[in-house]
Amino acid sequence: MSRQLQALMRKMKPILRRNGVVRAGIFGSYARGEAKQRRF
Repeated sequence: MSRQLQALMRKMKPILRRNGVVRAGIFGSYARGEAKQRRF
């Protein structure tokens, strides 16, 4: 798993849990590992 995806997951997990989300997925460039470097 890429560092960028790991960073995104760290930020998203608390938000998803607070809102009762039990399962989430990614698609597109993140899933393929082709996402461009961005701040999020």
